[in-house]
Amino acid sequence: MLHVNVCHILFPLGIFLLIVNECWCKMATRKDESSGQSRPYLHSNLARTLYDRMLSDERLRNMDMTELYSIDELAVSEDILPNFVQMGLDDETQAFLDGCLEKADWTFTQIWHSITKSFLGMFMTQTSINGLLNRGRMFVFSHAQAQVLLHGLSGSPQYGVWAGDRILDLGAGDGHVTQVLAAGAQHIDATETSFVMRRRLQERGYRILDTWNWMDENLDIQYDLISCLNLLDRCDTPLELLKSIHSRLADHGILLVAIVLPFSPYVETGTADNLPSEEIGVNGTTFEEQVNSFAIEIFPKLGFTVRRWTKLPYFCEGDLDQAFYWLSDVIFVLEKSNPNMQSSYNILNMKKSSVVGLDTLESIDSLNSVQVNVEL
Repeated sequence: MLHVNVCHILFPLGIFLLIVNECWCKMATRKDESSGQSRPYLHSNLARTLYDRMLSDERLRNMDMTELYSIDELAVSEDILPNFVQMGLDDETQAFLDGCLEKADWTFTQIWHSITKSFLGMFMTQTSINGLLNRGRMFVFSHAQAQVLLHGLSGSPQYGVWAGDRILDLGAGDGHVTQVLAAGAQHIDATETSFVMRRRLQERGYRILDTWNWMDENLDIQYDLISCLNLLDRCDTPLELLKSIHSRLADHGILLVAIVLPFSPYVETGTADNLPSEEIGVNGTTFEEQVNSFAIEIFPKLGFTVRRWTKLPYFCEGDLDQAFYWLSDVIFVLEKSNPNMQSSYNILNMKKSSVVGLDTLESIDSLNSVQVNVEL
């Protein structure tokens, strides 16, 4: 607690001293191109960076978060709109963002990370660098949001989030999301390409499978849930991956998939141009158009039926320039079915609600204490 208080004092004080020094040395002003307002002319790059960060943090604290969770319902197909679950900013997500703002105040740590990233980037991937420096943590969903998405699909109500006895998390990263899904599970496997992140997963007690041959390991195990979070756009052969997932799921098993939209594939390793060798074939350009394409054109052909879906901001810890960043994620909860089982698309219906809570899943008495929609 003392460390946090000292940081909160030293960071504003450091910015103030740098600005005073710059203004004393060169009394001038210039117009901010974006706002047209006058601002101090800061000769030092570091002083300008810190000043801009201070303004950025203020904008982030005051921004309206509701638009990060909202969709254009008129642009969504009527086949999948009833299955949309409206989310909102909850306490766990807010705590993550508050932590990002706090870490951004650790100026010297951020400078050290910036220098180290430039050096390590010559022979390490960005994922491994983040794992080594214990920075750049991602936030996909909270426990409460996972509970609403997964409750009633499988397992026992005695756990807040219970996805089944056997779970496989593909591209598990540092294991934070795996931990959300793992409550009550008896068997937890994970894959990860980064050697640093694999070590983090082993420290959490998860069994690590071979990244490229996991589908051929432990063939006697059929998983109750496989998570594939923000991996399809980083995979060289996304369609083959989905087919492998289908083959390793138990009957009526659940695939939890998150995809950054608009879809923009980038393969971090293994290709010269960072493009996948296999195109997934998504149509449309907007968030809603691509949601329609995945839900109606792509997943049913591969043997998956949409049970629920939502839109969430995919947050990432920031750096010296900005406290946190985000992309738009669509989260699909898919049930294993037979490929091309029906000539016309049929989706399992669920009552739509405008706010996550008891109105969304009326049968869930255990969610009385869950409030996912919280004002910033």
